[in-house]
Amino acid sequence: MGIFDWLRGEKKAAKPAGGFPSFQIINGQWVGIDDNKGSYITNGYTINDQLYSIVNLILDKVRLPEWGTYKVKDEQKFKAYQGLMRKKGLTGEDYKTLLHLKDQSLEPVHEKTEWTGVITLWDYPRLDIRTGTRFGWIKSKIRQFEKQNPGVYIELRELDWNEGPSFLKAAAKIGANPDIAPIGSDYFFISGGYLEGLDGYISLEERADFISSILDTAMYNGKTYGIPWMMTGYTMLLNTDIFSERNVSLPENGEWTYEQFVEALKQLTYNGVYGFNSFIEPGYYNTFGIIMCDGAQIIDDTTGRYIFNTPEAVSGLPLIHI
Repeated sequence: MGIFDWLRGEKKAAKPAGGFPSFQIINGQWVGIDDNKGSYITNGYTINDQLYSIVNLILDKVRLPEWGTYKVKDEQKFKAYQGLMRKKGLTGEDYKTLLHLKDQSLEPVHEKTEWTGVITLWDYPRLDIRTGTRFGWIKSKIRQFEKQNPGVYIELRELDWNEGPSFLKAAAKIGANPDIAPIGSDYFFISGGYLEGLDGYISLEERADFISSILDTAMYNGKTYGIPWMMTGYTMLLNTDIFSERNVSLPENGEWTYEQFVEALKQLTYNGVYGFNSFIEPGYYNTFGIIMCDGAQIIDDTTGRYIFNTPEAVSGLPLIHI
């Protein structure tokens, strides 16, 4: 029985071996050699709708994929694939051969995205000096990512530097936190269990690229929660012209004792000019060098306990009140 007979539910004499019967398109419908005028008029749409679906399921497996997602890895087998695709009246064996040639001659440039959906990203403004925009850079990266990952979309929420940190913490507390957000080394998020550990995504070779003490700053309870991407520090700049004008010696080898530092400041302070200027705000450590110059520590290197309550810490606090 031919495939067209089976679809119609009609019994007919078995066809000789040789695969599927040939077919053609009449009035926009697939029609095989077993279809006569009467059966086409009576059953045409039902029969041909089913046949259309079956044929396209087969062709979807063997036809060329979209360019850009696959590349040719075997020119000879690819030419054989192209040649067989041009053959009329493909048989079942032909389809099997096409599938084999397709697998042997082509390879995916990237696999089909396994997960699709929306990723929420909250970020702060970052000035792009080329365009003057605050979010232009991240938006360009979002477009690039979405193009490379069909079906995955990035929903950007723009934060501001004043209210952003409090907004992120409030969102985390009620379970409304985003998938991705910049938080720095804020232990509120690390210790609160809001972050996913990264150890499974970092190889030993990649860890070796970092100074271990710096990578340790992003660890908590033996797990890594961040990747250091920059390191900053405070630098004291000296106006050597004023030092020369006031006949004050520069620190030898860049080092002062606290007493030498204070004495120099007194000599450099005159007529509305201050020998030293800085600021004190929560979260900033620009004056820690003064406060801790008696040997204080904030965290014990061995136990990890807070120890900024020792006599060295207490004696260091008054030193910023010059």
